[in-house]
Amino acid sequence: MGLPHSLIESVADGECILFTGAGVNYPPEQDSVFASSYPPEVQPPLGDQLSKTIAEEGDLLRSHADLRGLESQIGNLQRMAALYEISHGRKNLVDLIAREVKTGGRGQRRQPSAVVQALARLPFRLAVTTNYDQLYELALGFHGKREIADIYNPDATFKSNPSMEEPEPDSPRLFKMHGDVDRADSLVITEDDYIQFILRMRDPSPYKVIPSLFEFRLMSWPILFIGYSLADINFRLILKTMRWGVDEAHVAESFAVVGPSVDPVVKVSLRDQQVVFVAKSAWDVVPELYQQVMGEDMPVGREIAR
Repeated sequence: MGLPHSLIESVADGECILFTGAGVNYPPEQDSVFASSYPPEVQPPLGDQLSKTIAEEGDLLRSHADLRGLESQIGNLQRMAALYEISHGRKNLVDLIAREVKTGGRGQRRQPSAVVQALARLPFRLAVTTNYDQLYELALGFHGKREIADIYNPDATFKSNPSMEEPEPDSPRLFKMHGDVDRADSLVITEDDYIQFILRMRDPSPYKVIPSLFEFRLMSWPILFIGYSLADINFRLILKTMRWGVDEAHVAESFAVVGPSVDPVVKVSLRDQQVVFVAKSAWDVVPELYQQVMGEDMPVGREIAR
């Protein structure tokens, strides 16, 4: 079954918001034509991988041996980050994350996959990401584009960008909802960070967490979600908070790439959010979307040196 025509049309018109999570960096299958262009050493860590690294380097199982069931939570990034911060301090936590996101300590810079490169070429004028990395920005630069970045600021007195000017496809606006790896104070990583972020989602103007243009278009334009486990309660909480109090009749349709199956709990939870679930992987959806919008096959991808 092909992609919804309304999705293809809205992307082609530049009136769809790209919303990406860590899973957008998920590698292709080993037998895929894309595999050779995306070797393991340039792939950024996914959430559970980063969580395990934090736990191991912080020796958290030993230093917090009194916490029952901790071993079963090793893949919980927010939890491990919080425990690491308690044991080793915020600066060391941020430095560890920056190292893993940028190079993994091996000296070779992480690179955007063919999927991320293709998304960067498509005519998205607004993009939101909860990723700390700069791989989408690297891919934009490869295509001669330069983003206008809005980065989350945890300071409650910070005034968000009030501009309602619509960007062009060659200079899209990018909202880094959970911060940027080069802005240590911006990272939303621990449990407390997430709680604080959610509490601030309803801040009044001009101190809104979400810039005005994004807030407006998140209601009026379709959204394409790629790279999220919709079973993640934090993600569903963000989605519902963004649209809290808005009549579902006025909420634009969204499309969520969820892999081969849809969690029935998630389907019920988001039934009032106008979400169309696309039961395919990003490595199936993006090539199809690219071909339909650009009229050519999605490139295999190439290493970007920058």
